[in-house]
Amino acid sequence: MRLWAPAAAAKSYATRDVAVEGAEPGDAVSVGLGALGDAAALLSGNVAAEGRVRVLLQNVGAADLKLPESTLRVVVHQFV
Repeated sequence: MRLWAPAAAAKSYATRDVAVEGAEPGDAVSVGLGALGDAAALLSGNVAAEGRVRVLLQNVGAADLKLPESTLRVVVHQFV
């Protein structure tokens, strides 16, 4: 878990890289952000490189978005 207070202009995005030991490109990623609530934003994640997950918050709303600091949760799922 990490703390994150993302900000993104309207129709823009914010990213955050998180170290996740053992993560490999192609692994499935689940992400959650406590402050997201009902904001007009999409939250996703992918393994960008071995051991590194990139989280993307895309503001799809017409107004700038500034979320308060909250817990960012990242889970990597490895399948055989």
